[in-house]
Amino acid sequence: MKHLEVAPDIRRPSPSATGDDADPFGVIRPVEATPSGTSWRPADFEAVKECLALLGRALRQFQTYPAISPFCTDAIGAVHEALRALNGREWLAFRVGPTYLLLDDVATITGPAIEQDLARRLHRVQVAAVEIARVSTAADLTRFCTELSALRETPRGGATFAAWWSEQRIDNISVRAAHRPVVIEAGTPSAVAQRLVAREQRRRNERLAQSGPVHHLYAPDKGWVLIDPSMSFDSVSLADLALLLDDPAAIAIAMIRLSDEQRADAIEPQTAFVEKFSELASLFASVDPQLSQMLLSKLARSLLDLDETRRTTLLRQTVLPGLLDATMDGAMLASFPDVDLADALCLLLDLEAAAPEVLATAVEKLGLSDERREALEPLLAARLNGAAAASPNHATNRSHDVVIDRFARKLIAVDASRARRFSEYAAFDLSVTAQTRATVAQLADDITGTDGTVSLLETISQLLRIEADATAIARYAHQATPLLAALAQQRRWAVVAHWGGQLRAIGAHRRPTHPTAADAITAELRAFWTAHRLGALATLVEGDAESTAVADALVDGFGPELAAVVIAALDDPATADRAFALLPLLGDHAALVAPMLAQRLSTARGSTRLAIIRVLAQAGPTYGAKVAALLATGDEETVNEALQALVRIGSSAAATAVARQVLTGSTSVQAAAEALLRFPPAQAAPRVRELLAARRFVVRHPAIASQLLDFAGPANAAALGRTLQDLTALRFRFWNPALVRVARQAATLLSA
Repeated sequence: MKHLEVAPDIRRPSPSATGDDADPFGVIRPVEATPSGTSWRPADFEAVKECLALLGRALRQFQTYPAISPFCTDAIGAVHEALRALNGREWLAFRVGPTYLLLDDVATITGPAIEQDLARRLHRVQVAAVEIARVSTAADLTRFCTELSALRETPRGGATFAAWWSEQRIDNISVRAAHRPVVIEAGTPSAVAQRLVAREQRRRNERLAQSGPVHHLYAPDKGWVLIDPSMSFDSVSLADLALLLDDPAAIAIAMIRLSDEQRADAIEPQTAFVEKFSELASLFASVDPQLSQMLLSKLARSLLDLDETRRTTLLRQTVLPGLLDATMDGAMLASFPDVDLADALCLLLDLEAAAPEVLATAVEKLGLSDERREALEPLLAARLNGAAAASPNHATNRSHDVVIDRFARKLIAVDASRARRFSEYAAFDLSVTAQTRATVAQLADDITGTDGTVSLLETISQLLRIEADATAIARYAHQATPLLAALAQQRRWAVVAHWGGQLRAIGAHRRPTHPTAADAITAELRAFWTAHRLGALATLVEGDAESTAVADALVDGFGPELAAVVIAALDDPATADRAFALLPLLGDHAALVAPMLAQRLSTARGSTRLAIIRVLAQAGPTYGAKVAALLATGDEETVNEALQALVRIGSSAAATAVARQVLTGSTSVQAAAEALLRFPPAQAAPRVRELLAARRFVVRHPAIASQLLDFAGPANAAALGRTLQDLTALRFRFWNPALVRVARQAATLLSA
């Protein structure tokens, strides 16, 4: 069930509690000039404070001078050196207050440069927390200062600075946005409303305990409800809010405020009601059936209270098509008075499929009682006859056709309660013309030439698109599997690929609204790929160009479902050989199957995990972070495979991860160094310089340092100037010949 969790608030917030002085982590509380922290300080507190003060001064320089100015470059250089000096931290992380920064959640950092140049600026653009990697480059810091100093308030058309910064793909500096909840006033609900909310919460909690995790319609804690202090609710869902507000238009405005606070101030209630009508209907239909009936009745009354133009437009474009497509609960329309219901249903005649049968279908979907249907039919008939009489071109024919249609339907109606004789149908005269004979003959030819299997698959696919019942969807999907198997038996693999893609697309389309039904389709697509068919696919891969094209089409059609079967087959000794033969095929379609494989990466083991890593390496930089995380597993085989994958990805972030493995890894350090040297020079050179500048690393791994110096060569001697001078001092460690060789290499590069 989708619902909005809303934090309780039994106090009335101050007027400024939701403004610039609101706490960025979501708790409304009195504003404090400075935070109340403990006296504890980390060991490197002063060094961190100095680094952040330098960052604040750099921001001040960027505010005054261009980024290429010596004032700015010198300021960035000072920040970079201070950051590199923080040996005990891989990341410098702090939270942002209105006038202070909070280190390690308890240590408060203040000061003129901190308050004026850093804290206030970050707080003004709604930043809650910042993390800066110790390996951040001067270019990363320059970009951060440039973008932040250029802002005054919220940037880029209303998006927060944190959201915009995340799109820049600078991995070494991350920014988290401050939480600013929407406050919705619910007043003092009646005792009846409170009891209904309590009962609905109990029912929902029981269902959630059985159905799994909660999926939120809006972000959790996005909205706060201001209620009477006597109420003891810990949280309020969107359905509960509907009971507390007791007005569909007010609920619609609340929904708009949760998605766009600024636009909600200018929108009128009726416009909001029309815009959010479908969401309101879905929300009201999701609660307890008896309660749903009451809420849908209120929704119907609000719909009838709209002005005629809006009411008619909403009925034609949303309500009535939704009723026919089974996406709109018929209980809402059933709450209309009979006269208004007849007027609403007759609007169907203005649609393209304007026929009385459409009205009969709509009435059937409403699920009315027999008594009410008997009362409604004369009203519909009167309006149909009235519409026919009002038509200037069909005044006579329309009325006559309505009577004929009604009489014909009575004659051909199938009633299982009594027997019928075929002679009763003899009342219909047939006029067989030459055109009729040609049509019948063509029908005979079409029936003979019809591909029964494909026709059945087409019928099933259409049913899967429109069926609302999850059990029926599962049954139809199960019927499609033997049809695909029959096509595979006939070696019609191209047709199999087409219909596999059609069924997968239907499952993806229906997943947001019918996840259980989508899971049923996915399960059947996976069940199709037996060990025998995987072998047939492997044979296609090894065939000629035409067979290879068919194999590509099968992967495009079945996509992640086929990849899931191949990965599962790797764990079975009986099918592992076939599965390994298909890995290059999955690699050719890595962008399609990578999202599913990335989800399996954390649970896969052994050769299966190695296979997934190889495929993800071909999917590009998007999955570099997933692969880089495996460097911390400690398994040498996995680490080596991940290193090869990162080299293939070749991004800046991948090179940084490999360099970090060289510097801090406990396994495969030599392999990581060799992998780093296979990156493009533009990616590898900066990381090589950083490694050579780490004296502890050079002392521990002189052989690797020698390799890095060979890679750097005379071309990078100027950039390594001070680092090379430091390395030459190692010549005095005569008891370690490897370090002496490193010192000689450094001296040679200096003299080059």
